[in-house]
Parts: sequence; structure tokens; C-alpha cells
Amino acid sequence: MKFHWPSLAMFWIMFASGSSAGLMVLGFAPHIIADRGASVALGVATIACVAIGNSIGRLSVGVAQYRFTPIMIIGSSQLASCLCLFSLSVVSDAGISVLLLALVAMFYGVLAAAMPLLTRAELEPSWFSANFAIIFTGWGFAGLTAPWIAGILRDQSGSFHTMLLLAGGASAACVVLTILSRSLQTQQPS
Repeated sequence: MKFHWPSLAMFWIMFASGSSAGLMVLGFAPHIIADRGASVALGVATIACVAIGNSIGRLSVGVAQYRFTPIMIIGSSQLASCLCLFSLSVVSDAGISVLLLALVAMFYGVLAAAMPLLTRAELEPSWFSANFAIIFTGWGFAGLTAPWIAGILRDQSGSFHTMLLLAGGASAACVVLTILSRSLQTQQPS
């Protein structure tokens, strides 16, 4: 079987929703910190912390894959991201916000590195490039729409609160889909 369309659709939505949360926060991290009264220097440090967090997340998947399945890695990282995003929506301290933003970036990095592993593990390995090409468009869709929607929400509300709640909801949707994907995989014919 070349393509298992229900799994492809599920993984596409997982990647799009999880990436949406990460890309919203990554794109607006210095602005979120500035909204909390932080200095320009802390805004610059935030960018560095987010970049380091993202890198650590991506690299950590290389180690985690030997102990956990890709779906477990994605589900747990997106659950943690969801908690960080909901916390960011209520925290006003700039220092804590930098830490939470770095953690969200780390969990986004985990998602980005684990999705190819999930694709290879759960779908036809000989069709990996074709399958992942389809799933990867979910990231592109998120990259195009999520920052745009986040900007509109920020402009309309005057704060990042609604955007952070939406990002947390997107991560929560990814968690739900990781749970649902297990039942979908058990129905997949060999």
C-alpha cells in the first residue's frame, strides 16, 4: 500500500496544529516579552533562548527515539507545550515568560524532528519521501497562516492573551490527534 490516506490526513493535521503553536510563539517571542515590560536586552536574550530551546528539542529526539516511540515523543512534547502556552497566557513576569517561551520552542523542535520518524515508523517505509512530502505541507500551511492569525488576534485584542490561548488549543489538538492516531494505526491493513 503506497498511501494510507486516513493516517496521512491525521499526521498532516497533527503537524499543522503543533507547528502552528510553535510558529506563533517563535514569531512573536520578542513582542510577547516587550508587552510584559521587558528591556530591549531581554528581548534579544529571548530570541537567543528560543533558538537554543528549538535546537535542544530537535537534538533531543535523537536520544529519545531509542527509548520512546515517535507518537509518544510527539504527544508528550505537545502536552508540555500546551501547559507552557496556557501558563504564558496568565503569567506577567518577563523572566518566567522567557523560560516558558524557550520551553515552547524546545517542544516545537521536538515535534519538527519527530514527525519524519513517525512517518517512517507508521507508514510504508519505501514510500517515505512521498508520504512525508504530503505531511510536510502541514508545516508550510502552519507557517503561512499561524503568524498571520496571531497578528490579527494581537491587533484586535491589544494583547497576546487570545493568541496564546489559541496556540495552547492547537497544541492540545495535536495531543488529541496523537491519541486518536493509535486507534487509526490499529485499523490499517498490512
